[in-house]
Amino acid sequence: MRAQHLALGIGLSASLVAQESEWQQWSPANRPSARERAAMAFDAQRGTVLMVGGITSSGSLVGETWEWDGETWTQLQVPSGSNPPNHYGAAIAEYPTRNSIVLFIGRGIAGSLRSRTHAWDGQGWALQAPSSAPSPRWMARMAHDPVSDRVILFGGLGSTSSPNPTFGDTWAWDGTDWTQLTPISSPPARFAHSMCLDPTTGQILLFGGQSSTGFFNDTWTWTGSTWQQLSPLSTSPSIRDGASMVADTTQNRVLLFGGGMGSLQYDDTWAWDGQDWTLLTPSAKPPERVSAMMSWDALRREAVLFGGYIGLGAVKSYLGDTWSLLRKPAAASSSLGAGCPGSVTGVPQLLTRGRPALGQSFAIDLAGAPPAALAALLISTTPANLDLATFGAPGCVAYANPHVTIPVLADFNGAWAWPGSGFPIPNLRQFVGGMFWSQFLVADLQANPLGIITTAGGRADIGY
Repeated sequence: MRAQHLALGIGLSASLVAQESEWQQWSPANRPSARERAAMAFDAQRGTVLMVGGITSSGSLVGETWEWDGETWTQLQVPSGSNPPNHYGAAIAEYPTRNSIVLFIGRGIAGSLRSRTHAWDGQGWALQAPSSAPSPRWMARMAHDPVSDRVILFGGLGSTSSPNPTFGDTWAWDGTDWTQLTPISSPPARFAHSMCLDPTTGQILLFGGQSSTGFFNDTWTWTGSTWQQLSPLSTSPSIRDGASMVADTTQNRVLLFGGGMGSLQYDDTWAWDGQDWTLLTPSAKPPERVSAMMSWDALRREAVLFGGYIGLGAVKSYLGDTWSLLRKPAAASSSLGAGCPGSVTGVPQLLTRGRPALGQSFAIDLAGAPPAALAALLISTTPANLDLATFGAPGCVAYANPHVTIPVLADFNGAWAWPGSGFPIPNLRQFVGGMFWSQFLVADLQANPLGIITTAGGRADIGY
């Protein structure tokens, strides 16, 4: 469950300023076996990333369900008979208005193709019974369309033997049944393409893929009724299939990683802003791969990547590593405005120790106050800008709200220090981008009619 408060009971507000993103590899003690072409989506009910199915390095197909909680993988023990049959190359999509995840299978044991629709409700999978459905296929792609509030499926591969019929049809799932749509225009038939919601437009974005005649690097959008090809302003990722793509709703963009074209396989990371593709340059990144699983973790505000494969034929290797692409803002503290002077001393000072970084301690101290003065430390999740002249303290401004008020007593040198090294900043990534404000109000009865003087304000930005 998402942590809501610091040790002080301070709720944090997120500052979602665009930052360069960095890949981070995780080494959980427990994890799924190496695999490719599993299906992955965010489970909003559980607050975790869900992964189901795939093919392992031994060539075995699996139907097990796993979840990633930001720190470790756990295989879920779903109700007996609930797991989908062993499969790979399935299409998956979140259906947020129905609190479910939709799975369309896909390729099964001995190369059999299926047309099965399953729905995940946070506890188990349920086989659906639509009156109509797409024909059996694998490597199709799906995404939720908020315009029509349906899950849209496009394309796929319709046979496991050569020559392989490739589909270019569009279907919509409404939670009960499938309907084949007849858009005015459509992308060429393809499979192993990439699809997700484009948060800049609220429409589905489609990129790349492969057909019986070659590979693609075109970009399309689903308007709610038809497909429209887009023309990026300057550049696009190179032609490829098996790339992983998700909607980064924090920075209002689409992220794409990897994929390949036969023996040419990629480790590049791209971002789509609604008009153009931009190549990102993180300092570290996963090795090149194809058919990896990637999902946006809406709770921890990061993309999660697992597995895939590298190489071909006899040198093909299956991967079982876990990575996340997250913003890495630096922890920082800064001063706001100015304090107001006392009757005996000058302007009291708000001082800080440490950095407001995950897993570290941060302290707020007072100096320059009248000897043995009473004071109050204000800490808030929103800033203030209140001129205290109205209340009888000309030249004094309140920069913090009294969400948390801590009474303190200055020593005979006019100082007070937070005990020890300070209060701990939780080592939880969901706090990154949060901020809080602070200020001391100091009693000085001779300074003004209000009898209060102030320090400057302080702002802390939680980061790394």
